[in-house]
Amino acid sequence: MDAIKILILAIVQGIGEFLPISSSGHLTVLGDILFSDSTLLDEEKMFTLNILLHAGTLGAVLIYFWRQICEAFFKTPRTLALIVVGSIPTVAIGLAMKKFADPLLDSPKVAGFCFIITGILLLTLVRGKKKSAQDEYLEEAERMSSEEAGEIEAFKDGKTLEQTSWFDALFIGFAQGCAVLPGISRSGSTIAGGVLRGLSRETAATYSFLLSIPVIAGGALLEIVDMIGGYKASGKPFDLQSDPLLTLYLLGAAVSFGVGLVALVYLMRWLKAGKIHYFAYWLFVFGPFTIIWSFWPEISALFNAG
Repeated sequence: MDAIKILILAIVQGIGEFLPISSSGHLTVLGDILFSDSTLLDEEKMFTLNILLHAGTLGAVLIYFWRQICEAFFKTPRTLALIVVGSIPTVAIGLAMKKFADPLLDSPKVAGFCFIITGILLLTLVRGKKKSAQDEYLEEAERMSSEEAGEIEAFKDGKTLEQTSWFDALFIGFAQGCAVLPGISRSGSTIAGGVLRGLSRETAATYSFLLSIPVIAGGALLEIVDMIGGYKASGKPFDLQSDPLLTLYLLGAAVSFGVGLVALVYLMRWLKAGKIHYFAYWLFVFGPFTIIWSFWPEISALFNAG
């Protein structure tokens, strides 16, 4: 039974890491539901599982964007610099939240409300109900000379990575930092932030997932530190090879990799078709469900008291 539960979490991780529905939020809720009475997976084993599931989705990003990654390192160092700049607010927010508000990061109650916030974000920003920087560029072109307007015309389909400013990177990095809360989608917030700053959908998605590489890797590193600390605190020896669940961990990583790669392919297609906001409708269903489920003990106590 635990094997099936691990595979479910692996599938959810692969889908939620890239589709704008928040993998952390879904894993928080499903993990609480699936493993609330589990005797096979203790806290240390859950850390190990989370690390390998994230390693699987990290592998999917590296495979899908291998060309852009190689170009960033060898041909376009400015793209690499944009990733570094965008990571600064993300790291600052993530470390601050972990130090001062760590209980919120695993709270199904928080996830329920944040699902709804993500849904609203997808509807209002990605569907363009608010004026984006791209719209401002095009309006400015109408008031400029033909030569100047020609330069602005390059933005009609949105900025490319070469045209992305340092402030754009900081803005998108801040949006990614907010996604440390369960239920706030990392891909949804960063893509929406990019579109708001005038990037094309495809460029916003590409930058979003390039920006996810240090975040996923850094998050896995923090979980490794927590896992080692947990083993030391419990006095248990850390010996992954002798863990009877090692095969299941690796299978989960492979599943999250495969599902994540498929999710990336379809997300890029849906982005080009302008259908990313469709995921908001799922969040508007799952969010209230999560809120009711997480508050159910308090709700039932009120009814019983009455």
